[in-house]
This record gives sequence, C-alpha cells and structure tokens, in this order.
Amino acid sequence: MRKLSENYDAPVTDRIVVDIVGSNPGPNLIFTGAVHGNEPSGVIAMQEILRPLNQMDPAHIRGRIVGLIGNCQAFKQKQRFIRYDLNRIWTEENEPQFRTVFNGSDQQNSLPPTSDEFLEQQELFSVIEPMLANGRNCIFLDLHTTSSISSPFIGIDDFPANHQFASQFPVPKILGLDKYITGPMLGYLGKFGAVGLAVEAGQHEDPNSIRVHKTAIEQALLISGAVDENLFLPTEDPAQIFANAKSGIFEVVYRHCVQPDDEFQMMPGFENFTPITTDTHLANSKSGKIFPPCDGFIFMPLYQTSGSDGFFVVKQVDRLTTRMESEI
Repeated sequence: MRKLSENYDAPVTDRIVVDIVGSNPGPNLIFTGAVHGNEPSGVIAMQEILRPLNQMDPAHIRGRIVGLIGNCQAFKQKQRFIRYDLNRIWTEENEPQFRTVFNGSDQQNSLPPTSDEFLEQQELFSVIEPMLANGRNCIFLDLHTTSSISSPFIGIDDFPANHQFASQFPVPKILGLDKYITGPMLGYLGKFGAVGLAVEAGQHEDPNSIRVHKTAIEQALLISGAVDENLFLPTEDPAQIFANAKSGIFEVVYRHCVQPDDEFQMMPGFENFTPITTDTHLANSKSGKIFPPCDGFIFMPLYQTSGSDGFFVVKQVDRLTTRMESEI
C-alpha cells in the first residue's frame, strides 16, 4: 500500500475550502481539517465531498455548510505545527489574542497575534465566531488522524448533545481527553453550546483514512439534515467503511506526558486499543523503561517526533458518565 505522502502534494488553498448557504433553515455544519498540518486526510476528504455541493440547488440544502483548513502554514509545510500546537492553545488565558467581540455588525479587532499559530487561530476563529450564536444548532467535526495504526474512533467531551450525535456513528467513543489535554479547539467551542466531534480516521499515512473521513462527512451531512437525503448518495457504503471498527465507550484514565528532553521512544507495534497490563513495556526514555500505571487499552501511542502526549490508557465503560447522569 502506498503511503499518503508518496502521492500527496499539499494543495494549499484559501483557509475556506467551501462555504455553502442553503435556501432553507438548518444547522451550521462546520468541518475542520489539518488543525495539525501533518494530517491532510480531512482536507482531501472535504475537497472531494463538500466542493461538489456547490453544484447542488440551494433549495436542497438546509442551513450552512463550511469546510476550513485549520493550520494553513503547517499544512503547507506538512508538519504538525510551526511553533505551537494549534489544538492546545484554545484557553481562557489566550482568548484575548484570538477572540473578537461580535455583536451583529459591530466587530472589534482582537489583540495582535504573538506567533504563527496564534495568527492561524485568530483567522480561523474569525470565520467560526459569528456562527456560534446558534449554540446547539452549530455542529463541528474536527477531522484528525494518528501517528499509530488505528481503527476509526470519535473523541467527545461528555455532554448529552455530543453523545446523541456521536452515537449515530458505529465507532468507539472516547471520553475524558478534556481532563488530560489543555486547550483543545472543540473543548473551547463547546463552551458556546456547540456540538463537537473529533473524528480520528486512522494513521496519517494510510490512504484509507481519506475514505473514513469522506464517509464521516457524508454521514454528518445526512444525520444533521443539512442535505436532502433523496438527492445525496454516499460514495461508499458506511457499513463497509466502519465494518472493522470496534464498538463501545472508552474513558481516558491516564496520560503519559513527554518533555522535550525526555528522549522518549515508543516501543514498536502498538496500535490503538491494544490490551496492556502494568508489566507491558510501552516505551523508553533517558530515565529507563516505561510501563503503564494500570491495566487497560493503549490509546494514541506517539510514533512521531513532535507532540507531548506519549500515550494514553483507556478503559471501557458500560454506563453514561457522571456529568451526563446529572443532566438527565
């Protein structure tokens, strides 16, 4: 199988891949790809699925459909980020650097950006911010891939609206990342009541990741009611695309943080959801061998040179979490 990078030349275009407004009321359905610049699958999938919708009669489209490139400069250079991870800087402390004050047509510029990623963030949020006024009528799919071999999965923050939308995709649901990761984009957007799913399609270099992302986009268009289902045919059978995906809900119970001088190196051969025990040798660092603190399943082992998340440990749960139970 050819690697994606062997026949992929990053098609650097405007940040807005597509922006389509239907004739009928409906959701604001927003897709983001290449929030990490070394993950082109989501952008390619948006180009192949969303751009043809420009030819569809607006009368058959409900609401607004937007596709966005997250980190344009990192995407151009085919690297995860330039100076800062764009999916780790959506914090209250950084908010003055990227957020504008939007009241109807009265818009105030934010403070000047202080780095490459803050400029990317500012430009990205300037497109997203006006649509957030619709709250739960705003649906985000953030399209990602992983450095390790992986079957598809969806990461969500633990809110009923996220569960309800994500439950219609037959892939594992991952909870609890927001407890271990600071400043993810979907976590910030969730503060406005928006529904948010991080769709992880597979390994960065696997061309099959594009097929998964294309199917996820198509399913989101149909599930949300953004397109007329009688006039929109999926390119592939979703049952076949997701046939090998695991099922169930998993919760993150541990994150191994990597410091720049750790000399961290993951042991080869680990895939997402591989069972592990406390005596499983997972990685090495200058301090010695690294073992997990508990039994479970390994999740997102780090097989790339950039990133501070060495690996996570997840456990399968058979219940709705406490936050959901408190809201029902």
